[in-house]
Amino acid sequence: MASPISPPRGNEANKSYQSAFRTGLNRADGSIGAAAGLHFYGGVTHDFNPDPNVVDDMQAFTLAPGQGITLSFQWDQPYGSVPGSASSASDLDIYVLNGTGTQVVGESASNNIGPGTDPVEVLGFTNSGSTTQNYQLMIADYQGVTPGLIKYINYGTPAFTEYNTNSSTDFGHANAAGAAGVAAAPYFGTPAFGVSPPQVESYSSLGGTPILFDTAGTRLGSSVTRQSPRFTAPDGGNTTFFFSDDSDPDSFPNFYGTSAAAPTAAAVAALMLQLAPSMSPATVYSTLQNTAQDMGDRRLRFPHRLGADPRRRRDRLGARHHRDRRRRLPG
Repeated sequence: MASPISPPRGNEANKSYQSAFRTGLNRADGSIGAAAGLHFYGGVTHDFNPDPNVVDDMQAFTLAPGQGITLSFQWDQPYGSVPGSASSASDLDIYVLNGTGTQVVGESASNNIGPGTDPVEVLGFTNSGSTTQNYQLMIADYQGVTPGLIKYINYGTPAFTEYNTNSSTDFGHANAAGAAGVAAAPYFGTPAFGVSPPQVESYSSLGGTPILFDTAGTRLGSSVTRQSPRFTAPDGGNTTFFFSDDSDPDSFPNFYGTSAAAPTAAAVAALMLQLAPSMSPATVYSTLQNTAQDMGDRRLRFPHRLGADPRRRRDRLGARHHRDRRRRLPG
């Protein structure tokens, strides 16, 4: 089968912020103080407050000692790293400020304009202190074309206390044309264990991330939203060495996550192809979808369908940041 069955990218549930870029304040270079080695480069900030009468260009969050956030921040410009594609024409930065918004304590401020550049900033920040701290997130449009849509996915602690949009986290290979993203349901949350309809894992990635550009970097006439994940398969199956044992009767380790659910679905697809080797990927996908059990779970954007139960022979599935800061210090 030429097309892949893959997990959604990570197990991030709906830990994502997505919004049209709203003009906040025009802040000057250096107008916010910064900790050693950091700098505030200024720009037009994003207004997190959807109320058109009140501007708030900071989003509050709280971290206990040792907790952290890892944000993949992106916006609607072409990816210059794609061969033959146009490059980003917008340069945005993302900052962590202290609780009062008066000092930069973390940042990702790469140059995003020029040949081969991408509209991406990756920000990692951890509370390294011994007490719980409040912080503020700020997004600034430093230069270039004003973005229309901005989005970040948080791979760390779900720490944000305001302006959450609880948006999609399924992107990349799982959201590609021809792929089949797989959501996860715990094996013990299925009809085989007395649970009907089956229950999706709380961390399973939310679908609905729009496609805005073609591979040449040309903006589409209208965005494309693909059905991803396409279906759901159980996780928590036994392994011989991976992770730890749960409360099931045996002593084998159990593997949880969408990365565990995807091989379950792929195994069912392999059995289908063993029986009918000429089946196309599209036929495999549609058969898996059309013969699976409707879970009726709208939390994950699209109606989900349960996949195969590995415990039964009967199939139900159709059977501080890494990027270099630009040098813009005064002088």
